[in-house]
Amino acid sequence: GATATAVAVPLQVEQEHENQPVQANVRLIGWDVPEVVSASDNKLRVIAAVEATAEIATSLVSLVVRDEGPNGTRVCSVRKYLPSDGTGVAVGLEVDFCDAGEHQLHVMVCAVGESGGLASVLFETTRVCRKEEARGPLPRLQHSAEDSIVLCGVDVPEAIEAGKIRVMVALKRTWHDAPTFLALIVRDRLPDGSQRAAVVRKIFGEDADTIGLEVPMGEAGTHTLTLQVAKVVDGEYVEVFCIGERQVHVTNPLPRVLDENEGLQLVGIDTPGHVEGCMRVIVAVQRMHEQAPRSLCLIARNVLPSGERRAAVVHKVLEGTEAQTIGIEVPMGEAGDHWVEFSIAECTDEGNVEILFIPARPIHVTNPSAPRIQQNDAVVLCGVDICGARWPDLLAAPVTSGSGRVIVAIARTWNDAPTEFIMTVLDVNNCRSATVRKCVTSCEAETIGLNVPMTSAGNLVLLVRVWAQYADGSKHMLFEVPAVDVEVRAFVSPPSTVLAENE
Repeated sequence: GATATAVAVPLQVEQEHENQPVQANVRLIGWDVPEVVSASDNKLRVIAAVEATAEIATSLVSLVVRDEGPNGTRVCSVRKYLPSDGTGVAVGLEVDFCDAGEHQLHVMVCAVGESGGLASVLFETTRVCRKEEARGPLPRLQHSAEDSIVLCGVDVPEAIEAGKIRVMVALKRTWHDAPTFLALIVRDRLPDGSQRAAVVRKIFGEDADTIGLEVPMGEAGTHTLTLQVAKVVDGEYVEVFCIGERQVHVTNPLPRVLDENEGLQLVGIDTPGHVEGCMRVIVAVQRMHEQAPRSLCLIARNVLPSGERRAAVVHKVLEGTEAQTIGIEVPMGEAGDHWVEFSIAECTDEGNVEILFIPARPIHVTNPSAPRIQQNDAVVLCGVDICGARWPDLLAAPVTSGSGRVIVAIARTWNDAPTEFIMTVLDVNNCRSATVRKCVTSCEAETIGLNVPMTSAGNLVLLVRVWAQYADGSKHMLFEVPAVDVEVRAFVSPPSTVLAENE
């Protein structure tokens, strides 16, 4: 039924019916009490659905809401007649609801006595409803009427320590056809007068949103930043807002000393926790005085998952007494957990003399999945190297050594895949070929290689094929690599070395 008009009446209960039990011939179907009322909606709507299960003495009921809110307590109610045919009816109440905060609502369905007062409480419930606080209007620092975009805020810190600065602006599109693809451009004029710039792009929706950019700032002094908001049109930046110059003061904090020995300080180390195929490590050291060692080396010692050990070293000569870095790149092809320790040593005529030691650190290594150039019969062609020609360009390097190296990488993807493989290299122009066989039983990627004699100058066209051979002796071609042009340059044998001579 339609919602009745809300009328505020005092909560009165007839004394002669105060202890009367709930009438069994009125059934509650359900409540509808909101948990949250938005800031834009200033009305509270409460509904109770009830029905008469039998003929009742009075068909008039009242929905009463006691609101205990932040600014006090108020009571509102509405009355409605129940249909005599037992049809369910909704008793609804709508009142002003403007006080932001948490409200405790005590909702009751009461029978109305013959005198018009509330006779008894049939059903009741207590719910908590929160009225959201209205937000103020967004600030308008700048407004582009042409593009229907408002600049709502700018965040540029005035001072930072050397490292990175985070710059942010807040934007709001005010019309449906306003640009959605926007960019923030930050230009930095360094203390020495040089300039650099960085840009970030973002797609905006209907709501106000931010766009931010991290700008490196390692140079101490006063930097001057200029910000520009632009729309992206056909790949070009078209200015929407230009934000005036902002001064940022950058200070260089004293480096934190991790270790110290022989006038040399370890002030930083950067080691990754996870790598794929290669590890890059950087350490920062500082000479405390001019007599401190300056010819240094960084040594990395790696304990592989198998227990095998290996080491790598890089040398560097330090100038001055400022903090400087030494970096090393170490191949790591074995998947698993590696333990790597580092040493910084002085390079002397007698060898490397250790000065600083960095204990072993765990580094987890994963190998990226092998590429899939082609796949056939549960076998994958992962890589090709034909005299330097690799997938997908297949551009070979000239052969000058008298022989060319052909390698293919394959991987079995299932246990029932073939295990016997044949690689053939066909010289199309000269109608000759070479063949190599290999047995592969694992499901790891493995290579098949062949050295092909190439002594005569000219251009060769090489066609590489990979076959599978089965137990019954039959063969099936799995892969054929597109023909590769190889330039062969004349091979000149080096002169013989004279080991001894007499008479």
